[in-house]
This record gives sequence, structure tokens and C-alpha cells, in this order.
Amino acid sequence: MKKRMSLVLLMVSSFVLIAGSGAPVGTSVYGNSCDADEDGYISVYDGGDDCDDFNPWINPGVEEVCNDFIDNNCDGDVDFDSVRQLCESYNYVWLYDVCLCWIT
Repeated sequence: MKKRMSLVLLMVSSFVLIAGSGAPVGTSVYGNSCDADEDGYISVYDGGDDCDDFNPWINPGVEEVCNDFIDNNCDGDVDFDSVRQLCESYNYVWLYDVCLCWIT
């Protein structure tokens, strides 16, 4: 019983150490690079604006892709949701398949 409890405590303290990072300024929590996916954008966890630093196709420099349920360009808006809400607030028709507002 004591050994099992010690193991759990060891795992918890390892997690706290990782979560607290302790990484020197200018390095990533995940390694020495501030750009893990090498797309030219620094991770938000390192003070940059890349919201998914493990996927080079998701960064502030790409266009939003319609209907993939991903914030492709890291602007906090998934699939043009804010545009859809504005469109619907004016009682216009939102065309889901192409992410466009149809003014009738």
C-alpha cells in the first residue's frame, strides 16, 4: 500500500514540475524551439500567436477553412462563427456549405 501511494505522489510531483515549466525565457515548454511545427509562428504558450504549434497548417497566416470545426487562423473564430452570428442577427440566410451570408 505504501509503495502504491509513493508512486502516485511521484507522478503528481512530476506533473507539477512539467506544468510549472521552469523553462528558461526564450525556450519552449515542449523543447528548445519556440516553433515546434516550424511554420514560422511561435506558440501561444511561449508568447506567440500560433494556437496549435504541433500542426503547421494551423497558424495566423492561413485562411479559415469552412466547416472543419477548427480555428485554422488562430483568431478565436471557428468556421466564421462571428460572421454567421452577425448575418443571422440581420435575418439574412447563412449558407453553411460555403460559409457565406446570403442577403435576400
